Amino acid sequence: MMEDIRLLGRILGDVIREQDGVAAFELVERIRTLSVAFRRHADHEADRALKKLLKGLSADQTVSVIRAFTYFSHLANLAEDRHQIRRHAIHDRAGDVQEGSLEVALARLRDRAERDARHLFLVEGFRELTRALERAVKVEEVYFCPAMFRGSEAAELVTRARAAGIPCCELGVSAFEC
Repeated sequence: MMEDIRLLGRILGDVIREQDGVAAFELVERIRTLSVAFRRHADHEADRALKKLLKGLSADQTVSVIRAFTYFSHLANLAEDRHQIRRHAIHDRAGDVQEGSLEVALARLRDRAERDARHLFLVEGFRELTRALERAVKVEEVYFCPAMFRGSEAAELVTRARAAGIPCCELGVSAFEC
């Protein structure tokens, strides 16, 4: 992933040089270098130089610098997303289940000992969830499958849960099969 981020950073640098000129590129690089020195090494001289440099920027330079760092942030996020997709595909091919996945969360919900350890309980069913909402019971999250709804009341219940600020996660039928 870091290699991807560095590659995207180099490409962005080339684009900045081409579009905004060498001076803009060198300014962004100077700011990046000072920022890294301060963050990684607690270099207080770099911090002072960075603050002085930033205070002296013109409006156009400020926009250019903000744009460059925003683009870099977006590119880094894309690289992280691609990394997660690659890791997920590798785990899927191997038949592994990843920590933090919906499958693990649902397995824990089904596991009574896990729920007891976290002081949670599982409410399953339309009537039960309706009663919990009517009685203002604290509901942590709702998992639902539209294919399993019988009538419009279930969709309305999900709408009520969302309106109450409860996270609702739509799942496929296979998630509810034990």
